[in-house]
Amino acid sequence: MLGWLVENTLLACLVAGPMLLLERRWRGRPAVCHTIWVTVLLVLLLPPVEISSPVAIRGHFRESIVELETSAWLRLERLDPAGEWAQTQAPAPSTVAREPEWGEIGPDYVGGGEQAALTLGSSGDHAGVLPVLRAPARATSSLSSNSVPGRRGWIDLPSPAATSVFFRTVWLGGAAVSLAIFLWRVRRIDRLVRRSSVPGAALQERVRLVAERLGVRMPELRTFPGMGTPMVWGLGRPVMLWPGGMACADEGSAGLIAHELAHLRRHDHWIACVQVFASALLWWHPLARLARRRIERYAELACDAWAVNAVNGHRRDYAEAIIGVVERLGSVRHSAPALAASGGGKTALVERLWVVMAARATARGSRTILAAAVAIVALLLPTMSPGEARQGAAEDLPELDERVRTIAAFAAMKREGDDWYEVRSWPQADGAYRSALRLKGGDPSVLARLGITLIHLDEPGEAEELIRASMEAGGRKAELRYWLGNMAAREGDAETALAELEQSMRMGMDLGERFESEGVFSALRESDAGREFGERARRVHELREQARAHMKAHEAEEALVALDELSRLCPEDGATWHFVSYCAIALERFDEAAAALEKQRELGYRLSVQAYNEACLHALLGRAGDAVEAFERAVDEGFTDYALARSDPDLEAVRTDPRFLKALSRVTDAEKLKRELAVAREFYEWDRVLELCARTGTSVDMGGLKEARGKEGSGGMIARECANALGELGRYDAARDVLVTAMQKGMDTGEGLFELARIEAMAGRLDEAAAALRAAGLAGMRDVERVRSDARLAGLLARDVVRTAMYDAVARGELARFGAKTWEQLAGKADERLAVNAQDRSALHERGWAKLRLGDYASAQADFEALYAAGWKTPVSAYNVACVLAQQGQRAAAMEWLERAVAGGMDDAEMIAGDRDLRALRDEPAFKELLVRLREPAVAATP
Repeated sequence: MLGWLVENTLLACLVAGPMLLLERRWRGRPAVCHTIWVTVLLVLLLPPVEISSPVAIRGHFRESIVELETSAWLRLERLDPAGEWAQTQAPAPSTVAREPEWGEIGPDYVGGGEQAALTLGSSGDHAGVLPVLRAPARATSSLSSNSVPGRRGWIDLPSPAATSVFFRTVWLGGAAVSLAIFLWRVRRIDRLVRRSSVPGAALQERVRLVAERLGVRMPELRTFPGMGTPMVWGLGRPVMLWPGGMACADEGSAGLIAHELAHLRRHDHWIACVQVFASALLWWHPLARLARRRIERYAELACDAWAVNAVNGHRRDYAEAIIGVVERLGSVRHSAPALAASGGGKTALVERLWVVMAARATARGSRTILAAAVAIVALLLPTMSPGEARQGAAEDLPELDERVRTIAAFAAMKREGDDWYEVRSWPQADGAYRSALRLKGGDPSVLARLGITLIHLDEPGEAEELIRASMEAGGRKAELRYWLGNMAAREGDAETALAELEQSMRMGMDLGERFESEGVFSALRESDAGREFGERARRVHELREQARAHMKAHEAEEALVALDELSRLCPEDGATWHFVSYCAIALERFDEAAAALEKQRELGYRLSVQAYNEACLHALLGRAGDAVEAFERAVDEGFTDYALARSDPDLEAVRTDPRFLKALSRVTDAEKLKRELAVAREFYEWDRVLELCARTGTSVDMGGLKEARGKEGSGGMIARECANALGELGRYDAARDVLVTAMQKGMDTGEGLFELARIEAMAGRLDEAAAALRAAGLAGMRDVERVRSDARLAGLLARDVVRTAMYDAVARGELARFGAKTWEQLAGKADERLAVNAQDRSALHERGWAKLRLGDYASAQADFEALYAAGWKTPVSAYNVACVLAQQGQRAAAMEWLERAVAGGMDDAEMIAGDRDLRALRDEPAFKELLVRLREPAVAATP
């Protein structure tokens, strides 16, 4: 909106500037001046829409305007820089000790329809279902995230978004007041017209003669004794109001009549409608106010020139009549609203008399000026060329920094491969992954997925080589062992297949349902060895479900029984040993806990949590030295839960130990650093930010930058803060170096490119910023809302090449979940499945999604409501109905369905707040209240 205003203002100034310089020279031609000022007002009111045209003059202003808009909002950001912190940074991950999550975190190699739980349960399905069995008393941390050391009484200022809402509210409020005043005046005039009377025949005849002389249809004529001046009112059938008692027989009165009829001859009452609209929309705009005053002024002067011609040269009589009207206005005056097309007070008297008495003043306009005005508006209305509309991706953008070019290309090819992989387009995935490996050979995830892809393409030799290379490079051995077994089963090697599957299960892969359902194992299931393996696999699956249920019910002893048997069947599964130690400590069976912890450490599973639990075990057994040593190891491995360590009763024996307190202080240092960084950013102390970043080993020369995926997981955040501070200080090259080095050391490529785009935008290098943002989208950065909410980058979404990359990434991510290449394909497949089985709820769900994305909201709503009525995943179905209704602008109905979804368990506040399908609800009080309600439990649980 701001960009539209600035753009229109600059263009209007190009028209108004020369007019102000030439105005005095052209005052003898008021009709020409009037046309030019009407053009100025129309340019100010040009709509902010994109219209394609071979000539798009406004397109040349766009980048400059975007930069001006960015600068303006950046100044507003200074009201609350913490708001930007919240928008542009994800919270650093924290390790929650002794609150286990049954699943190994890592890349998912499972493809297409062959999805399966990889360990005891995927983190997405079972997060939070395993509560703490020994709930410790959690004391409130003295370092609350809401406190700022050394500062008291400082006030939280509004965020940029709130500031934007405030200004828009004031704007709309002013517009409402302007319209209210106008309507009040309209009502006054209507009352005056209703109270007026029909004039005498002499006045009517006089008006008829003047109207014929001017070539104007005679308006309805009324008189009112309380008026001070004649006026014309109305749009459809205009009414001319004549002051009661005013003479009408002399030439001066004929001039006044001609003046009012000239307004109709010139259609000033229609132009007055534009003025009313402008006065409401741009009530605060100085150029709009100037244009309106000039339009009224030159309309009066042009009508005076018409009146002089109508009275056959009786200039003096008309001038005296004007003076008489001014004298009458001194005693009584009824103000005329804009549509009355009348007015001109005492301040304009001298100028009006000059036009009346000057022989060179003329009523004629200029067809050339009128044609030029029409051409100006026509040329300025389009905002983009046809080439831009057809092929934004053809826009030339500069190349990325050569140091990150390969990193960005690898990330883009990997993302492309992943997208093809998810929709089971194996040849395309093969090509993309091979391109990625040429850029960065040895990436375990790419090696694994390319190997699995080649299994589906019946190339077992190379597939095995790649999978084993992935295992050596750190790939997930349990799942990769499964794929080796899958490949052996395809080749008919039953012995190798069962051996690999057995090893996969021992390492933690849940194969109970998978072995029974997948056709590739049908021959194995018929053999004795295969049946025995199938029984063990089913038993493993059952034991995991039992353990999960008992732990959820806080039944540690029953859970441990299931886990003991499970540990014998899956001795190389770190998650199982983790849960064994967890339950054993809860039951005070410390020998079992110690053995399980040792096994967990040997397998390298969640080492920070393992070390913390080992510290608790030693403390409970009175071994203070061993407890402190284990706690120090936990901190080294990335333990960050200060409140838990401070309040956990299991650590009571070492609470005052100096070594324990020293290690604990290292945990608090990270939180202190975040708060100090926030304060420094709040007050724009950028040198202080750099000093704080240097404490972590991050410096301007990047000599000691921690890897972004280091044990504490904070390297990426520190790199962002350091780069942002350098950018604010104008040290753009140093900021680029920080981000480049961070990406080289493992920072997420999409995140790094996003931050690099912000630095380029700070430096005013918008083409380079667009190139980096486009690369971020190709690398998988799919958070369009984050880009839209960033003041520096939002304007770049106007570029098709950037917008296409970002929105295509979002669409690919959504389609990948359904294994489809396009929404049309997904809808077609769903229809085929429903034709076979009308009760296929999954197909109905997929069709609803496809219809939603294709814009067929009625069909999507019908499908999701049918799923809800059938009781199929009712929270999800209700949520999807809410999304469809929100897309249609039905806010109240959308909120009702959203409340149903939340009541059924869809309680992820951050997902709801960031869902682009619910954007229409974000300003709704009920929506904001819902988010507050959902966040309250999380806030209450935060120390």
